[in-house]
Amino acid sequence: MGAVRVILAARARRFWRAWLLLAVLVGLGTAVVLAAVTAGRRADTAVPAFVAAHGYDAVVYAEKPLPIASLPNVTEAVQTYSPFQGQPECSCGKQIDQTAFAVFEVPPASLPRMVKLAEGRMPDQSKLETLVSFTMQRDYGIGPGTLIRLPMAGADQLKQIMRGIETGQPPPGQSDGPVITLRVTGVVATERELLAGNGASYDLFPSAAFVAATKGVPAFPFYHVRLRHGEADFARFEATVTGKYGAGVEDLDTIAAAVTVAVHPQAVAWWVVAALAAVTFLVVTGQALARQSAAEDADGPVLAALGLRSGQFIALAMLRVAAVAVTGTLAGIGVATALSGFTPAGEARLLTPTPGLLFDWPVALA
Repeated sequence: MGAVRVILAARARRFWRAWLLLAVLVGLGTAVVLAAVTAGRRADTAVPAFVAAHGYDAVVYAEKPLPIASLPNVTEAVQTYSPFQGQPECSCGKQIDQTAFAVFEVPPASLPRMVKLAEGRMPDQSKLETLVSFTMQRDYGIGPGTLIRLPMAGADQLKQIMRGIETGQPPPGQSDGPVITLRVTGVVATERELLAGNGASYDLFPSAAFVAATKGVPAFPFYHVRLRHGEADFARFEATVTGKYGAGVEDLDTIAAAVTVAVHPQAVAWWVVAALAAVTFLVVTGQALARQSAAEDADGPVLAALGLRSGQFIALAMLRVAAVAVTGTLAGIGVATALSGFTPAGEARLLTPTPGLLFDWPVALA
């Protein structure tokens, strides 16, 4: 092995630039392949992970409070209220679609469970602050620092509102309740805003200070419900709620399943990119390594004449390849981790529980 070390050191001094270029090529290929595989994994698991952390099985909307939490197979029921308001105004300078707009008064303890904070911070419950859905940022440019002015309905408008709901008429144009200005502190995602063919929803999640300031404003109760067996319990739950209480029920599991299907092609696309990159870099690196081996083995006859055996020639080749491969692979893993901050894209990026840099150790180990 002493002769192998001497020859390897001599070749390293002579060919170090070529070895470095080979290592860069290996690192580049490794980075692209690993980054694409990791992006695909994150995209494919984004929706299920989001639902596990922030999702519910159903939403119940009613005209009065209901004993939803006491129904069979209900493991959790978060009661929220949606007060009525007039046309919201925004410092963004755009007119918000009131027909798709809603305010949800969520208990502060349940807020982190219900929403995923994508940008900014959670509201100070003692101040007139609010979170907004990511759809409001996407469609109206609303984000942290934006002011939203809400003319709330008055208690005397309840009959008018109910009559409008029964007849399908729009809400009252004028609201005679308090006018509240909220400062946006964060952008969030919930299951309600996930696009599954139902159109956009623009939602606000204000602080407890807003709830206190709008006391007496007409509001409908909503219930975000988790069922013991998930989708398997939904049909029975819906039949009970609609039949016994005449309330409406929305199946959130169906929405989540539709979004999962919609996001899956992105994961497949990333894996196709990884496969194509792997084949391309294997061919290119193989050719480059073959040419480098031919250049280094030019002195093979001389070394053989000096007594170098075939096993030692093999050891020289393997050590060179190992040096290039290990250096390039470690560098590629580092670059792939850096690239992970830019993936996945679209809704998968919004929903993934681990946005930003990610060291995907199972992929790196493989």
